[in-house]
Amino acid sequence: MDVQAFERQARSGTVDAVNILSHEGDIYTAEVVIHGRSHTLESTDRHQPLVFHSYREAKRSFASYSVPIRLEASQVYDEMISH
Repeated sequence: MDVQAFERQARSGTVDAVNILSHEGDIYTAEVVIHGRSHTLESTDRHQPLVFHSYREAKRSFASYSVPIRLEASQVYDEMISH
């Protein structure tokens, strides 16, 4: 889902939450949850996942929207062994 689509969905009130995903190092991406389904948030022009370099930066980007923001940290165990 691109940023413009996210903004339309957020204004219409269909966004359940935004999950900020913590990756290795200082890499964070975002997922938009709509009706229980997750959609990776992508840039409008490049269609690549939006990348943030801190949780604070990511959280600040979504502060003007009335949606819950959750941090989901990846675990080394999950990456190596799986669920």
